[in-house]
Amino acid sequence: AAEKAAAEKAAAHMHSLPAHWQEAPDISQGWVVFPVDDSVADVLAGLLRVPPEHARDLGHGGDVRDPGRYSQLRLKQAWRVQCDDRWYQYAIEKHRVRKRLQRFGKDLDTVESKLNAVGADLPLRLDPAVNENWLLHGTKPNVVLNILNDGLNDRCFSLSGLFGGGIYLAEDSAKMDQYVTADGAYLEAGLEDLHRRIYRSGVRHEPGVFYCFVVRAVCGLPVRTQDGWKDSKGNDVFMQGRTRGGEV
Repeated sequence: AAEKAAAEKAAAHMHSLPAHWQEAPDISQGWVVFPVDDSVADVLAGLLRVPPEHARDLGHGGDVRDPGRYSQLRLKQAWRVQCDDRWYQYAIEKHRVRKRLQRFGKDLDTVESKLNAVGADLPLRLDPAVNENWLLHGTKPNVVLNILNDGLNDRCFSLSGLFGGGIYLAEDSAKMDQYVTADGAYLEAGLEDLHRRIYRSGVRHEPGVFYCFVVRAVCGLPVRTQDGWKDSKGNDVFMQGRTRGGEV
């Protein structure tokens, strides 16, 4: 009876949109963004806050795309991205991960992002049964519209990462910050379409802003590694060599 109730609840979740989403007047492009309210903006600002002991890491490191000297990250503007199709797809994939973990028959190795405590006040609860976490993804301005149109898709990104092509997320805002570059001016060449779609209804563009996505991510069964070759138990990270694509 308990399993049946859980299955019915999961099915209902897969076929319903979040209650806090706003009605979209025109979603012909497949997605729409709404500026968040002040309470959500305060939480998001907390997700970006860099602890004093990590402030020295800002603007430094081998992965830094846009070096600089600063000691904190400040939220300027935030939007909620609504896309019905991707929400349904996410709900279905989360259900599939849950079923796979049940078949695996082992105790789940818990993964809890440092951001979860701060993000607890965001709408919708995380699901610990599938290691669902709040994580960050920093990116370049010319990639933002691609993500809005197609989602976080590993086919859109560089293959040069430690694990090859894939979606790289971070729980540390200082690490996420290494992958962003500045959006210099409103309607800058190549960014006109992005700017016209998100800077509207009184939302002003500020020169020199950077973009990141706050991501709800299902981490499933984790593999932990320090070098990208072996996991914490000495097993190979990939089944078919280091450059294997697909799920990590």
